[in-house]
Amino acid sequence: RQVGGLLGSRMSATAFEAPAGGDINLAEYAGFYDAQPWAREFIVVPWAGGLASFDVNYDEPSETGRLKPLGNDRFQRINSSGEEREIVTFHRKDDGSISHFEQHGNLTYFARGLDE
Repeated sequence: RQVGGLLGSRMSATAFEAPAGGDINLAEYAGFYDAQPWAREFIVVPWAGGLASFDVNYDEPSETGRLKPLGNDRFQRINSSGEEREIVTFHRKDDGSISHFEQHGNLTYFARGLDE
């Protein structure tokens, strides 16, 4: 039932348009992120032309937000009412992989890929 609810959420999600400058490889941002000590680990996945984050550590996984791509590793958080909120900026290591993202001046680090 819980997975069905998440799939239903995805099926009804309006897709974001690609930002000016072209398509973004959303898979580069996918993985588990460690929000300690402020919150639990959560997952980020490509979702309807943008990204979505889920807290998968509770008994009932729930979508915690969508991220609309703006380009240049920047996304805008969209709340459940469709309102545009703060900018989330992903940062990269020297090798080009994602190291963390910044939101409200707080850093949340990439913990591991989806296949790890």
